[in-house]
Amino acid sequence: KNMTITKFSGTILTSVAPSHSSSTNYTAPQLKLLSHVVVDTSSGKILHTSLNDDESTGEMPKIEKHVKLSPSQILMPGFIDTHTHAPQFLNSGLGMDLELLQWLEKYTFPTEAKCENVSQFAKPLFEKSVSTHLAFGATTCVYFSTIHTSASVELASICREYGQRAFVGKVNMDRNSPDFYVEESAEKSLRDTREFVEALRKENGQGENPLVQPIITPRFVPTCSEKLMKGLAEIASEYNLPIQSHVSENMGEVLWVKSLHPNSPSYSHVYDEMGLLTDRTIMAHGIYLTDEELKLLAERQTTISHCPLSNYSLQSGNLDVRRVLEAGVNVAIGTDVSGGYSASMLNAVRNTLIASTVNRFVHRDDMKNVDAYVKSTLAKADGGENNDNMDDEQDEVPNKTPEVPSTLSIPELLYMATLAGAKSLKIDTITGSLEAGKEFDALLVDCDDLVISNPETDSAEDKLQRFLMLGDDRQIKTIWVGGKVVKGGN
Repeated sequence: KNMTITKFSGTILTSVAPSHSSSTNYTAPQLKLLSHVVVDTSSGKILHTSLNDDESTGEMPKIEKHVKLSPSQILMPGFIDTHTHAPQFLNSGLGMDLELLQWLEKYTFPTEAKCENVSQFAKPLFEKSVSTHLAFGATTCVYFSTIHTSASVELASICREYGQRAFVGKVNMDRNSPDFYVEESAEKSLRDTREFVEALRKENGQGENPLVQPIITPRFVPTCSEKLMKGLAEIASEYNLPIQSHVSENMGEVLWVKSLHPNSPSYSHVYDEMGLLTDRTIMAHGIYLTDEELKLLAERQTTISHCPLSNYSLQSGNLDVRRVLEAGVNVAIGTDVSGGYSASMLNAVRNTLIASTVNRFVHRDDMKNVDAYVKSTLAKADGGENNDNMDDEQDEVPNKTPEVPSTLSIPELLYMATLAGAKSLKIDTITGSLEAGKEFDALLVDCDDLVISNPETDSAEDKLQRFLMLGDDRQIKTIWVGGKVVKGGN
């Protein structure tokens, strides 16, 4: 067999899943620094990784090619974008002064409706969407398509053609939708979904872990009848498919679901009653979840896809990621184009950090009434009303009170952008990190043109931070998916 064994050596970083001692205690994931990775580019698999060059490599085949990274380069796992809408790429940057429901009506539904014209409208649009997400380092992407079967099959073909690992969902919606963009019945919607799933299975043939797979995609509770949701859960279970939807993105939406399902305890419980909360379900947003809902999601092992840019752009709110993690729920990241105006996972990572910082302010009173906060803090420091406690208070910085959650760390951000996404779809044995036996889905990043970076003195984590905070697609020199180069060269 013709094996092309390539060894990469240099600064190589990957996430390591936290070892869960118990489901109740959240343990932060770690960054792992490797000195080399050996890849068989013909099978696309990682054969071996090592922490240092002295370590014995075991029964290693002959290295045929050795790639030595320069001091400014890092090799890292590709990003996994767990929530985005391929057709909405057209509207990137538009309607950012509207809230969710108005924005859907004005921009989203009319654009998605036009995708019925596959060759002239959907195809060129999807090509741009997929190539852009990929260029920004999303080696795996989880897409909403439209209600159209043929457009959705086309999207899957485009992902395959560009070499991106993808989960593509034909959208289902049969109620509370505009008359120009709605499915005629639950039965028709389910028939079309089955046809879509069969078409993708046929194109994939018998191989295991096909690059592009179907995902069951009810748009969200308000636009899906109970009959439709239950039928979709049956299809998911019959074909063993993952599921994606939206939950608790906006308070108006939560109230709408309550009015449609007055007897269900909560929005999340509606999905659960329909059989749609599984250990391979991704729910986008989840800003307004009760403690009971978080408990339910943790029990079902359902993932929340955090889409901070969209949460800000559509004025939806700020997700408290720490609260969700500490409830035992997996949190991954999504760009949510075009609620999020950027297809870049780097942007999503930065906004995830910003959201967790904003969350610390929200937890304090200082942002609600700045005047009162400043005056009372100064009064305390002056020995005002709390004179007796002066000694205890002396060392306390007001925003460091114990109940304020800490900001997400760099290892947590990388984990959420990679391995947590793989875990959400139960493909973490295949991708999400650089480990022996997994597919080689990776980015070669060069921070040389980020003028501030100093390859001589920057630690490995410094390099990663610089890329996450300052980088864009120009720093991503090569992208591999399954060992195949899909962007750039050697």
